Amino acid sequence: MPRRPRLRTAAAASVLTVCCSLSAPTIAMAGDFDRNELSGRELSAGFAAWPDDMDLRPSAPCSSTSKVQCVNQSLGVGPIVRGAARRHRGNLYVASEAVVGVRLPDGQFSAFPVLGVGAGVGWETAADSYKRLRGYGEFGLGLVYGGTRVSDLLKVHLEAGLRYRVQTYERPHTYLHIGVRAMTNFAHVGAALAAGVGWAFD
Repeated sequence: MPRRPRLRTAAAASVLTVCCSLSAPTIAMAGDFDRNELSGRELSAGFAAWPDDMDLRPSAPCSSTSKVQCVNQSLGVGPIVRGAARRHRGNLYVASEAVVGVRLPDGQFSAFPVLGVGAGVGWETAADSYKRLRGYGEFGLGLVYGGTRVSDLLKVHLEAGLRYRVQTYERPHTYLHIGVRAMTNFAHVGAALAAGVGWAFD
C-alpha cells in the first residue's frame, strides 16, 4: 500500500515535466513577440567639423606670453557620408555607424580623406516605426581618422534629431531623418549636421 502514493507522485511529476517541456517553446516565442524589436538602417550626408589637428609647434617663433596664441589649431571641416544601423528594444536602441568624408584644405592642412567607425546607445520617443514624427537622443564613441594624430582618433559624441515617416510598406517603413551632433576628443569640441533617408523593419 505505501508504494501507490509514490507511484502516483512519480507519474504526476512526469506529466508535469512533459507539460513544461511542451510549453517552454510557446513561452519563449511569446517572450520574443513581446520584445517589440525594431531594426533600422540610415544613409545620410552632411558637413562636419572634427575636433582634431592640434599642432603644438608654432609656425614662427612665438613672442607672446600666452601659450594659446603660439598653438596652431585647425578643425578638420568637410562633407561626410554616414551609414548607420540600429536595433531597438522598445524606446531604447543600440547603433553602429561608418563614416567617410573629405577634410577640406585649410591653411597648413591639406585635403585628406576621413574614415571613421563608431557605436552608440540612444532613446527614441516612439517604441515602433509607425509614429509619424519621432525625436531621438544618442550617446556614443567613435574612431575617426583624417590625417590626425593617434591621440585625436577617439571621439565622444552626443546627437539629437528627428525622424519623419514618409511612407509605410509592409516592410520596411521609409523615413527622412536629420540629426545634429556635438563631439569632443577630450581636448577640443566639434560638430556635425547630417540628413538623409532611413528604412525601419519591424
